Amino acid sequence: MIFEDFERQFERLKPIVIKAMRDIRIKLWDYDDYVQEGRIILFEVLKAGCSEEKLHVYFKVRYRQRLIDELRSTKVQKRMINSLPLTLNVYEHADFLNGNYATPEQEMIYTNLTQEIAERLTPKYQQLLYSQLQGEKLARMDKSRMKQKVKAVLYQYN
Repeated sequence: MIFEDFERQFERLKPIVIKAMRDIRIKLWDYDDYVQEGRIILFEVLKAGCSEEKLHVYFKVRYRQRLIDELRSTKVQKRMINSLPLTLNVYEHADFLNGNYATPEQEMIYTNLTQEIAERLTPKYQQLLYSQLQGEKLARMDKSRMKQKVKAVLYQYN
């Protein structure tokens, strides 16, 4: 019953949708998109409690304004795409692309944590830790033992 009333009202207002479709042309939309948007607007208008006498005018204004808003947003998106640089100069941004940069806060936390761990290690393992952090290749056994020592230090905090 409610669906039939809704469809009946929409059929009465459908000429507004068709006329607005001719007047306000949105390139990416087809007929079904306009009809769907019309049904959505009609539902919102009925939900707001619009009277039967004002329904025609209220729907027409809301529907046309919605189409104008959509048209404006597509034009803004088009301008944004046109304003983007056409190419990225990789050489200009090479340092950023190659690096693994952190924020100053992250750098401070990393530095403090590294110092605290190094203070709790023996001088031999401190040297191995700093060598590892600088990217030097360690012997497999040294790397394994250093890892165990660092884990032991970290688990002492709990």
